[in-house]
Amino acid sequence: MINILKGFIIAVSMLVPGVSGATMMMTLNVYVPSLEFLTALTNRKLVYKKMMLHLSIGALLGLIGFSQVMLWALENYGYWLRYFFLGSIIVGLFMLIKQINYKEIKARHVMLIVLGMISALGLEQFETLQLVQRNPDIFLVILGGIGIAVALVLPGISTSFVLMIMGIYEPVLQAIKTGHVSFLLTLTAGILLGVLLTARSLVWLLNNHYNSTMLLIVGFVLGSMWEIVPKGQPTPLSFGMIGLGIIMMLTLGRLSVHFEDKE
Repeated sequence: MINILKGFIIAVSMLVPGVSGATMMMTLNVYVPSLEFLTALTNRKLVYKKMMLHLSIGALLGLIGFSQVMLWALENYGYWLRYFFLGSIIVGLFMLIKQINYKEIKARHVMLIVLGMISALGLEQFETLQLVQRNPDIFLVILGGIGIAVALVLPGISTSFVLMIMGIYEPVLQAIKTGHVSFLLTLTAGILLGVLLTARSLVWLLNNHYNSTMLLIVGFVLGSMWEIVPKGQPTPLSFGMIGLGIIMMLTLGRLSVHFEDKE
């Protein structure tokens, strides 16, 4: 099922610092349905049930089955892997831009892109902020879950980067690796709380201020891309990895058209 594969890719992207899970969701064309599902959930309704089930299965497989592989890949080939994900996010950026109605755009709206870029780049200034070093308590884990939710809902913000800011990135990875049930359940509670709070607001913004919201999101994505680019001089292989990421996302997009899961 194509949506299981999408869920898998989204989960894997969340494990990479600097890569936005929400941006990947937009790249794979499941972002809006996911927001609508979460919003309907607050009204005790279920929409896109089959799609969400398949995405959840894929995400679970990605987190459990690929976390150790990703940790190993980042440790040994992190430089090239970042270029690969950069290519995939470029595709997502173009998809975002295509959804904007330029007939309604005015000169002042450009400032929204700048604001989004500044906000995303500003997260880098908080890298040294560590809310906890070891053994985070329940409150902080819940807070971390809310942080993950914001990163999931708002494109351009890296889930892993948010966890690094809060100082619980390593504990979360270890919890996934070792199957620390109580830790993961507490984190999940925070994620659900945060998603339900932020998703509704974002859906309202998209419904009432669509172009402005999309321009702000484009700015977030542009700003977050700077964090993904590895330090150092790029090589021909670097551009090859970008191209591979672009090709993979375009191919997956075409497969989505032919094999999209229906309600």
